[in-house]
Amino acid sequence: MSAEHTIVWWQNSLSIHQAPMIRALGQDQHVQNIVVALGGVSDERKKLGWSTPDYGNAIVYITKDPQELARLASEHRRCDVHVFSGIHAYREFEPISRMLRAEPDTNVAAMSESWDFRGIKGLARKVMLTRRAARDHLNPTRILACGSPARDQLVSAGYRTDLISPYGYFVDSGPRATTCCEQPPTILYVGQFIECKGVDILLRALQQLTSHQWHCDLIGSGHLESGLRQLADELDLEDRVTFHPPLSNTDTRGRISTSSVLVLPSRYDGWGVVVNEALSSGIPCVVTSAAGAHDLVAHNLQGRVVPPNDRTALATAIMGVLQEERTQNHIDQLASWSETHIAPAVVSAYLTSLFFADGLSPVAPWSR
Repeated sequence: MSAEHTIVWWQNSLSIHQAPMIRALGQDQHVQNIVVALGGVSDERKKLGWSTPDYGNAIVYITKDPQELARLASEHRRCDVHVFSGIHAYREFEPISRMLRAEPDTNVAAMSESWDFRGIKGLARKVMLTRRAARDHLNPTRILACGSPARDQLVSAGYRTDLISPYGYFVDSGPRATTCCEQPPTILYVGQFIECKGVDILLRALQQLTSHQWHCDLIGSGHLESGLRQLADELDLEDRVTFHPPLSNTDTRGRISTSSVLVLPSRYDGWGVVVNEALSSGIPCVVTSAAGAHDLVAHNLQGRVVPPNDRTALATAIMGVLQEERTQNHIDQLASWSETHIAPAVVSAYLTSLFFADGLSPVAPWSR
């Protein structure tokens, strides 16, 4: 039986963070997915532990050739929905987006993270987004905003609120955590060692907690690693903080499931999918409001949300989580919440309603 609806996903590269939801969509016999990517998994992402993603029964094309992209756009122009990664983010997709938006009865959407508006470059990005909003006003598209920071920026720039829908990144469940009596508890960070991730803020927050028992594992790589190691030494944390190189996604998720709390101390973060990964294993998170994924941490069950650049608030939140009783029942309750609110199958049903159902826009399942 042929699918009733077809969605074309125009992506800059194959993504382990988008594939699970697209794969779940494809399990609905009424939806066929087509993925057009400008590239596969880059060497840089492979170094971060990425593997080739599984898109299920989606038809996948990988090409940067303008003529091939134009051919694919023409061939699939009558498909029900076309979803582009970013708002005018990739020049290779610009002529395709213009062509499709001119097609009658074709829905074009853009999936957008927030922007880093800090500093002079941030101001330039803000001006550019406002200009894009003015240009798009005459021919609007639906925008899938990855987190409330993205939504707030889009509204401030002038995009129509009725065309902005909550979205994010959603991954398969990881191994379920189990209660453990081992001491000390483990504080975990997973990500790049770059300025926007705020690992230095985490280290300074941990300095305020040296009277308590804990150990911190930092998994990742980046150009600031040597400076962060030096900072840990200067803060007398060398015996309590361990740096680890990037692991495969499977091994990383295993580490997450044995931790006590995951921390995402970002100054800026488009999303932060490691939060999804921790929650699905039943591990609470401390995350700053600068990360899109903080939308998933709405109650103490999921953890704490703190302002960015606030080491004291971060330290208080970490201790607040560590001092809470975490029984197997708490772990199972959090993992079960993840299965019913942010699992790819749940989000795919939300997207299907958003794109194809008549009436009011559906409520994002993680907001219920």
